[in-house]
Amino acid sequence: MKVKNYAIDLVAKLIVPVAEGFGIYAKAGGAYFHSEYDPNSGSFVNLDGVTVSNFTTASHFGPAYGVGAFYEFNQNLGIDLAWMHYS
Repeated sequence: MKVKNYAIDLVAKLIVPVAEGFGIYAKAGGAYFHSEYDPNSGSFVNLDGVTVSNFTTASHFGPAYGVGAFYEFNQNLGIDLAWMHYS
């Protein structure tokens, strides 16, 4: 089965500094979701949980939220670990 998905989100981010260069954050907002399905590869369960075989695209807006942590090695280099949930 071939399915392509993407989401574009717009969220507010609350950052809490924990130590020098390290912090945690929470973010929440909304997102646009888009799915494309290749109908030649079988059936597909759509966004409402219904199995369909002739579906080709679906899009919708919904909530998005997540949490994360980051560490900045210097002003130009850092790492970020995040978890996001898209409804």
